[in-house]
Amino acid sequence: MNKAKTMPGGPRPISRLLVLATAGMVLLVALAVYAPSLNHPFLSLDDDKYVSANPLMLDPSIPNAVRTAFQGQDYCYWHPLTVLSLYMDSRLFGLQPAGFHSVNLLLHAANAVLLLLLFWRMTGRLWPSALMAALFAAHPTHVESVAWITERKDVLSTFFFLLTLLAYHRYALSRTLARFALVAAGLALGLMAKPMLVSLPAVLLLMDYWPLARLWPDAGALPGPSPGSPSSATPSLAGLLLEKLPLLALALGSVAISFATLVPEEGAKAFSLVLGLKTAAVAYVQYLKMLFWPFGLGVLHPFPAEVPVWKWAGSLAALGGLTWAAVWYGRSRRYLLVGWLWFLGTMIPALKLYGGGLLYETASRFTYLPFIGIYLILAFGAEELARRGQASCRTVVGVGLCLVLGLGLAARHQLGFWKDSPTLFSHTLEVTGENPYMHYLLGLEMERKGDRAGALTEYRLCLDQDPEYIPAWLNVGNLLLERGRVDEASREYSRILEFAPEHYFALANLGVAAFLDGRMAEAEALTRRAMAKDPAKALAYVNLGKMRRSQGDYSAARDLFRQALERDPAQAQARRALEELGG
Repeated sequence: MNKAKTMPGGPRPISRLLVLATAGMVLLVALAVYAPSLNHPFLSLDDDKYVSANPLMLDPSIPNAVRTAFQGQDYCYWHPLTVLSLYMDSRLFGLQPAGFHSVNLLLHAANAVLLLLLFWRMTGRLWPSALMAALFAAHPTHVESVAWITERKDVLSTFFFLLTLLAYHRYALSRTLARFALVAAGLALGLMAKPMLVSLPAVLLLMDYWPLARLWPDAGALPGPSPGSPSSATPSLAGLLLEKLPLLALALGSVAISFATLVPEEGAKAFSLVLGLKTAAVAYVQYLKMLFWPFGLGVLHPFPAEVPVWKWAGSLAALGGLTWAAVWYGRSRRYLLVGWLWFLGTMIPALKLYGGGLLYETASRFTYLPFIGIYLILAFGAEELARRGQASCRTVVGVGLCLVLGLGLAARHQLGFWKDSPTLFSHTLEVTGENPYMHYLLGLEMERKGDRAGALTEYRLCLDQDPEYIPAWLNVGNLLLERGRVDEASREYSRILEFAPEHYFALANLGVAAFLDGRMAEAEALTRRAMAKDPAKALAYVNLGKMRRSQGDYSAARDLFRQALERDPAQAQARRALEELGG
């Protein structure tokens, strides 16, 4: 039977069969906790944009899909590998949500196993590595990343993140160009799944400090030397930093592409960096609260209008104290410092330090990668207590098993809130309180089900809490226009122009309202303003085509409908109108 090699002072040899059995148990934990997600439908929160209503998913041409994915779509940022993975699911499963959910689940289970294998290989310690992986597999904050098809980018990018760390461990054992190329390839793939992996070069430097001990080796640092540690001369700090420069270039390139392709979400507001920094300090503390008390989790926790001094100052003081403790005690227990800096550093890309989309204080999906640092501290801290005799091994194992079981049960409970869109949105409203975006999403759900009155009520509630949320104003106007209340609809659209004077849909819809009210010149002027604002959109061409048709100018109407279809081949109104006019 093969045995892992050890060094003097290191752990006892561990049977590979025992490692495989332990990995199998971690795998079962992940599958058992998240199996109910296989029965969940697509959500109306971005799953439609990514999958269920995405024309790319129905494209039979793989080369065209690859080209489209790398060119970028309206996903807020560039992550072509995630798009392609969802596309391949559509080829395998059609638009059946169970297939997409199964891939998310398998990736999560694979990540848990990879985490175990990674830290076992780097430290030679199986049980703390297994506890880390089990905590990762079962924690309720990861429900959002696993049960939400749209968050394929979380589970996929973390898969490549962990593979990159495994490749880096091999490179540290024997520094060859081929092994470094594998590290760079893993990072590149991870960045193409989600640009949040920009922190990975810094994490590799942390691994150099512990457990690889390439940076300032200290044989007395707990939990001891790694089996098979690099035997060649230890590189200097400057050498280790230079080694990371190509990887840093990849990460910065991903950031540049993401900002170049950033598509601001409709309804995005002006952003205050000062408020963002205050909120970031509070968010760190909120995330730590989620770690130890994973209840009251909604899909989006609203961004505050302001943060009281006591709150952000107290959060900064708490973070400062914890960081001081990690540095002080981490001098002899390097895992403490590494785990804490892992958490702080990998969370930075998820903090709302810039605008560009909907603003929210916290979202539990962002803990998927950063919490690994805290699991590391808990697992290796527990192992140290047992090894030093400060707690019996039986006690540590028992507490660990109870913790994993409790987290798994809490995760199953949290998973129940993701069974459909109305349940998720209503639950989020219950746990977050004032949340205009959830009212807006509930309004959309009611409108899809034909409950126009209920939808109008939810949109009004949204606007009561956020009077500048443009999509809600648009939908209120559209519902009023649909009911023939043209004057009221015009007032709603005009309100939008107070916030955004050249808003495309407000201009186009206000043009329709003017047309229905018999103000033809004003209707055409508003419609042409919309066309000038965004010539690539089809709606204004359809509206102007209808106006020309009503005036008896069928030739001009046909031309406008054709132009609309050139801009959007899926524009059903234009296609139907063109067919009625004989093409």
